[in-house]
Amino acid sequence: MYKLFSPRLSDRRTDAAPGSIVSRDRGGLEIACADGRCIIAAELQAPGGRRMSAADFLRGHTLE
Repeated sequence: MYKLFSPRLSDRRTDAAPGSIVSRDRGGLEIACADGRCIIAAELQAPGGRRMSAADFLRGHTLE
């Protein structure tokens, strides 16, 4: 489980499963929600890790 910080609502709609990463860039991770909308998480915290920006997280982690 990751903790998400500074989420904001995206304009994107998707059919992806809730919790799926729809896109990623320096601005954050765009994540699908249950209602077909998406949120953008600008900061996150991995289990046992420290809180960091999405850009820093993506520099050190590979996502499928």
